[in-house]
Amino acid sequence: MYHAILPIEQHPAAERFLQGLPDLVAASPLCRRLKPVSLLIDIAPMTLTDQPHSFIADNFNLSPRAARRRDNVIRQLLSEHEPNLYQAILNLAQTKPTEVFQQANAFKAWLTELLNMAIMPCDYCASLKTVRIGHRLNFRCRACRRTFNPLKKYRLDKLSHCELWLPFIDLLLQGETFKTIHRQLGINTNTAAKWQRYFFR
Repeated sequence: MYHAILPIEQHPAAERFLQGLPDLVAASPLCRRLKPVSLLIDIAPMTLTDQPHSFIADNFNLSPRAARRRDNVIRQLLSEHEPNLYQAILNLAQTKPTEVFQQANAFKAWLTELLNMAIMPCDYCASLKTVRIGHRLNFRCRACRRTFNPLKKYRLDKLSHCELWLPFIDLLLQGETFKTIHRQLGINTNTAAKWQRYFFR
């Protein structure tokens, strides 16, 4: 989801920070005191979008104090290793909520258009003689006879139940917990956590 919220010029820094975070966490004595350290890696995408501590706490079954400590450690790593990205996140706190939701709505509009595509250029030969197959976003090219999934380039092809992605994003934006999402959409909390990592990174 940071793609929809952070300024576009900060996207490479965000990707770089998330990819390098496991090494940063392993090398930091401060991080090693916060068990399990893997939780810092899961929380980091939320820090990148300036999510409130209460939201982090609910999603990871933490106390607000524990969520705040972990968020602050991630912010400290950001300030040391990606200072411009850190400043951009601070600026998010000054952004009007309506602007944030406008960005989120732009992301949802893009995702809606992608999921509803009936014809896509072939990933292999660029032919437009393609046909959608099945309920997922899979296509077969009539020219080269190969199949492809345009979600792969966005790393979304491994996620199930694409018909639930948009209501899932809406519930996240409303600040709902994984337990509430489970009750409303019928997906388990592990699936909700996985989707959140994909959409918020």
